[in-house]
Amino acid sequence: MTSSAQRYAGVLFEVATDRDEVEAVSEGLEWLVRLVREVDEFRSIWLHPVLGGELKMEILDPVLEDLDSLVRDFTALLVQRSRESILEDIRDAYEDMCLQARGITRVQAYSAQALDEDTRGELARGLSRLGYEEVVIDEHHDPSLLGGLMVRIGDLKIDGSLRRRLDDIDEALSRDA
Repeated sequence: MTSSAQRYAGVLFEVATDRDEVEAVSEGLEWLVRLVREVDEFRSIWLHPVLGGELKMEILDPVLEDLDSLVRDFTALLVQRSRESILEDIRDAYEDMCLQARGITRVQAYSAQALDEDTRGELARGLSRLGYEEVVIDEHHDPSLLGGLMVRIGDLKIDGSLRRRLDDIDEALSRDA
């Protein structure tokens, strides 16, 4: 996630909080991301590199007219500043801020195979002992890890993967050779 996306999301979250529109903005961003993903015609205009911001908004306005006014204004700002490509990152950062405001931490868990319910519970209990009381775990499958688990919480990385352990052994053997 880019730092620009974090900044845009932070300002949007602050304004939405002041206006008591946090949920409406969340829903609007989600709708807009789905629209970009699923509607080819919209996506081609949204990401068009040559169309000017004013013309682009003129074309897109009829589709966006039912959006919450804050989301519509924010969309126009993104288009005006040619930041359309970071919309999904902005949505992700905004959602993380919504979770944080409710005391919930988003955790990225990477494993070689799907986590079973016991492992998910064990991970949540371990994170609770580290001070992360309530977590949402986003699972990612990465066969290159071979086994074990790698967890990311913001900038913090906890790597308990078999791949890392093998790399550590390899490095130690190389030093001793």
